[in-house]
Amino acid sequence: MTRRWPSLLLLLAACMVSTPLLVSCGGGDPVVSTSSDSDDSDDSSDDSSDDSDDSDTTVETNISYYPLAFLHVGMDEYYGATDDAFRIETTSPFIYNYLIVPVDSSTLEPVDTATTDTYLTQVDDVTIDNDESHPILQKVLGHEVYLNTAIVIDTSSSMDSVSKSALLAEVRSYISQSLNRSSDVLTQQAFTIWAFGDATHVVNLTGSFSNDYDTLSANLDTLQTQWNAAAYGRSSALYQAVVAAVGSYVGDGSYNDNGGGAYDYLNDGAPDLYDSATMDSTTVSSVVVISSGSNTVGGFDADAVDTALTWQTLMTYDTSSDDYSESWSGKPLYYVVLADSSDESLADLATSTISANLSSGSYSFAGQLISAEDSSLEERLHTDGGTWVYRFAFLPRNGEHTTSFSSQTSYYGYSLTGTVDLTDGGSASIGTPEEELGSLVEITGANQEYLANNKASISEITSLYPATRWVTTTYSASDYQWTVAGSSRTADSNGAISISSTDIGKTVVLTNTTLGQSISLTIVQ
Repeated sequence: MTRRWPSLLLLLAACMVSTPLLVSCGGGDPVVSTSSDSDDSDDSSDDSSDDSDDSDTTVETNISYYPLAFLHVGMDEYYGATDDAFRIETTSPFIYNYLIVPVDSSTLEPVDTATTDTYLTQVDDVTIDNDESHPILQKVLGHEVYLNTAIVIDTSSSMDSVSKSALLAEVRSYISQSLNRSSDVLTQQAFTIWAFGDATHVVNLTGSFSNDYDTLSANLDTLQTQWNAAAYGRSSALYQAVVAAVGSYVGDGSYNDNGGGAYDYLNDGAPDLYDSATMDSTTVSSVVVISSGSNTVGGFDADAVDTALTWQTLMTYDTSSDDYSESWSGKPLYYVVLADSSDESLADLATSTISANLSSGSYSFAGQLISAEDSSLEERLHTDGGTWVYRFAFLPRNGEHTTSFSSQTSYYGYSLTGTVDLTDGGSASIGTPEEELGSLVEITGANQEYLANNKASISEITSLYPATRWVTTTYSASDYQWTVAGSSRTADSNGAISISSTDIGKTVVLTNTTLGQSISLTIVQ
C-alpha cells in the first residue's frame, strides 16, 4: 500500500552568477560516480563547458536561494574525490530534489513567494517542459535536523593544572543540557568522546554516536581513570586528534608522502562526522576541543585540521563584498581553552573560542557552548526561512546530458549544474515516474507542503490534502478516499480532511480510487 521512493545521490558542480546570465561550470574532469541501493542509479559528473543558451535567462525575478546541499571538496584523502561537487538527493526514477531556502536576491531575507517559474531548470540547455517534468516547489514540514558532536579532550602535560573532576563534571553538564534542551531547529544531538595525549594515543571512547547520558558519563569515567594513570602519554597530538575525530581521512598525514596511507580514519571503527541532507532530514556535525597549550607531536599540521573541517561545506553569500560572491561554512569547531593557554593556529580555525578557568571549584562553559551551537545551526541552515524542496523529473534518455537549476537575478544568484551519464544505454528500459512508481499519490498541506518522514504534526498542520504527482491528469475530490486508523473519514469539497490531537498516533491512508494507488502517514504531536 505504501511505497517509499528509494534515494539516490547525485553529484553536481556549482557556480556563482552575478549577472542575469546563468552558466554551467565545473572542474573539468568527471566527478566520482555515485552509487545507490537502487538498480537504476545514475552516473553523474560536473560540467566544465559554458555553451548555455541565454535566451531563457532574461527574466529578473529578484529571488534567489541558498542551496541546502553539502559541497564535497575534491581531494584524494577524503573518498578519493577529484573535483568539488554538491551531493544532491534524487529519488527513483531520476527525480531531482533540490533542498533550498528561497531568499530575496538583494537583501537575502527569506521569502515565501517563490514559485517554480522563479527558477530556471534546463536539461541540455533547454528549459524543461512542465507537462513532462512536472516541477513543484514545496515548503517542507517536519524536516528533522540531527547534530553529531565530537568532544575531544586533551590529557597531555599541558593539562596538569586542570582539575580533572571539575572539568569532566562540566562536560557532563554540557551533555546533559544539550540532550534536554528545547530547540525549534534541532531534533536530536548525539556525541562521541575522544581523549588524546601523544600521537599513539588518540582514542575514541564511544563505539558510535550516543545520546544516552549514562553511556556517555561512563565513557568519561573511563577517560578519567586513564588520565589519572597518564595512560595517553604526556605530549600533545592536538591536530591529529581533531583530524581523527572528524574521520573519513585516509592518507599519509602532513609530513609523509610514501603513498602507504599511514592514517586510516575512515575504516578505524570510530564514527565519522559526515554531513548529509535529504528531504526528510539533515545531519550536521561539530567538534568541541577542550585543551590547554599547543600541539607538540603528531602526523598532522594546522592545515590538515583546516582541511578536515572544510572538506564538506555549506554555501552562503559573502555580504562583506559588493561583487555578490559566495562564502563557505565548514564544520564548526568550538575551542574551550583552559589555563589561559591556547594553540594560536587552532584558535584561528575555531568558530568560537571560550576561555574557561576554575572558579570556586568548578568550570562554567556549557551554556556558552550550547549558545554557540545554536547560532551556528541558524546561520548555516538559514533556519529563519524554513526548508523548501524543488523537485522535477528528468526523463531517462541515452547519452550524456547536462542539467542546471538556476536563479534568475543580477544580484546574489546561484546555479547548480551537473552531468548525467547514461551512455551505457541502461536507461532505455526505465520509464517515466508515472510508469515506474508504485504510487503517485501524496498527502500534502493546504499550500502543497511536503510532509517529511511520512508524518503530519498537528502543531504545524490541521488539514490534510490529496495530490497525485508526475501526471498531467487532473483528479477531483471524488477520486480520493481517506481512512484514519482504518475508519473512513469524510473529506470536504476540496478533498481535504481535518485532524486533531485525538488523532495522534493514528495512521492516515489516502487512496486515489481511480488509479488504485495509496500512500500513508502517521499523525504526531
